[in-house]
Order: sequence, then C-alpha cells, then structure tokens
Amino acid sequence: MLEGLNNREYGNPIINGKEFDIDWFVDANRFTGPFSRVLGPFYYLVGKSLWSTQNYILGRPQTYYLPWEDPGELEAVLALTRGKRFSDLFDDKWFKEYCSCE
Repeated sequence: MLEGLNNREYGNPIINGKEFDIDWFVDANRFTGPFSRVLGPFYYLVGKSLWSTQNYILGRPQTYYLPWEDPGELEAVLALTRGKRFSDLFDDKWFKEYCSCE
C-alpha cells in the first residue's frame, strides 16, 4: 500500500485537492521533529538548494530548481508550518477517496 506514495514513480499524491510532495514533508519532519513548524521550512530551503546545486553540477535534469517553485513542495512546507501530521493529511476522507483498501 505505501508503494503508491512513492512520488518518484507515481507522482505526488493529491491531498485536499492539491499536489503534495510527501518526500519533503517526511524528510523535514524526520530532521526537525517537534520543531518542524519553525525549522521545517529552513530545512527545506537548505536541502532544496543543495539538492538543486548537486543536480546542476552533475547535469541531472530537474523541473524546479528554486525552493517553493514546485507546487507540491510548497504544499508540503505549508503543512509543516501549520503543524500538520500524517493523520491530518491522510484522514478518513482521503482514504475513502483514494484508497481501494477495505
């Protein structure tokens, strides 16, 4: 079931009608923990900048180079600043709409 959340293979999931980059949400939460409301956006800014720089140097293709340019990443960072957790994002309404599990 979690394989469907692999946004590199399946694209970003839709949460509240918008694309949501689950990778950045997970990474920022993992490294900033309970301080993700404040430190999450900073972690994203630094991480995205380093990742984009590495891709540029190595000649790897990338659609969005700048932080907050990708709509799915923006939604993830906004969720961090709002203190959202997985249970807020993947609520009963989301599962009824997107999950075929029973």
